[in-house]
Amino acid sequence: EMLQEPNQSHKKEFTLDSSSQTAEKVLQYAEKSSEFDKFSHGKDIVTKPLTKNRKNASAGEGNKFTAHQQDKTIKISNTKDIQHSSTNDNTLSGALSNVFDNVANNSRLPVDETEKEKSGLPTSFNNLADFSTYRHMSDIPVFWHIPKAGGTTIKAIFGSCLQFTMACEVGQRKEYSDNSPLAVIEADGHKYANVDTTTPRGIAVAKSLNLAESGIADIIVTNYVHEISDLFTKERKGRIFTMLRDPIDRAVSMFGYLQYADWEPGHTSKLASMSIDEYARSNMVENNWMTRFLSGHMSGELTSEDLIKAKTVLREKFLIGILDYKEESWSRIQAYYGLEVSSRTTPHRWECIQRQLKTGSNINHFSKSKITPGSETHSLLLWQNKFDMQLYSFGKEIFNNQGNHIKNVAAIQAKVKASTGS
Repeated sequence: EMLQEPNQSHKKEFTLDSSSQTAEKVLQYAEKSSEFDKFSHGKDIVTKPLTKNRKNASAGEGNKFTAHQQDKTIKISNTKDIQHSSTNDNTLSGALSNVFDNVANNSRLPVDETEKEKSGLPTSFNNLADFSTYRHMSDIPVFWHIPKAGGTTIKAIFGSCLQFTMACEVGQRKEYSDNSPLAVIEADGHKYANVDTTTPRGIAVAKSLNLAESGIADIIVTNYVHEISDLFTKERKGRIFTMLRDPIDRAVSMFGYLQYADWEPGHTSKLASMSIDEYARSNMVENNWMTRFLSGHMSGELTSEDLIKAKTVLREKFLIGILDYKEESWSRIQAYYGLEVSSRTTPHRWECIQRQLKTGSNINHFSKSKITPGSETHSLLLWQNKFDMQLYSFGKEIFNNQGNHIKNVAAIQAKVKASTGS
């Protein structure tokens, strides 16, 4: 079943500071933009060019401009509600960033007020940028790695193809991590920060070494969303994404992987000799992994409130990728983070990425386990993942709705970059 992107009408507003210079720059940007057909100044509709109203438009308080973009209307009110100390290109970028909030609000799923009251996210989550907000150069990409959901392929793309310096589990290696100052190390031909961001203890060490502020990590990989949020600051926020996979398929793949992966903590000789049916009946099977890690409720019985919290985090903070749509997912990741890769300008990197998307990394070639929908084994795995199944369905809805936003963000980011030269 193909996921369809919504086609809805939008009407949103944002406020610009009262500087005439900034208003002038916005008009110049809008006039050159191919996205906008006409503008209004006060009650007067002005078509391109905007020269006849340029003088009035750049005056002080009270001017209003409305930009019509196909089915979208954005009203820019020039008021004194927001004051800036200077009127430079960053002011323009900051003003235009509000467009992202407004367009993105239309790609969000409706929020049930009861759920909103129960969501209660920790204050540290303020250090993770909301999905809908403008991406600043200081934002650090964060990858929430769900086991057996395409994460190793994503890491290979960033590490091998893009040559990013990663903070991940490689930093746990003894020769790099014991009482060492923060540094970039090389292992297996790739660059890493010498900290482990995949464990709570490692994240605490990374925080003590000011990993986020240092800027040495181009991307941070983790399983622990709550702990990692505390790593960042208001000035250096994390911007997070993930890849989701059907929880039942993931459970079967995890079983097959742990049967032979004797280097993993979850591997045992007992599990290695089990059938998938025995595994589903055992206490070794995972229980709602995604819901637990997103809600922070790692042990004990989960409740509907934990699911609400997990949904809230996913909706507000994450760019969503879906393993079944990995090419489209990567396209969105690339656009969202402003990664400039193409077959024309960077052919080697582009070819490397295409290979990874086609063949993958750490694919489980050993598991021959198959389960039949409706079987006892399927029902047992479904029961163990009942919250994750709901979360996955919700994630697919978010994926659907994020498509249009990503396109708008990419277009506006490109125009802001061209306008500011940054």
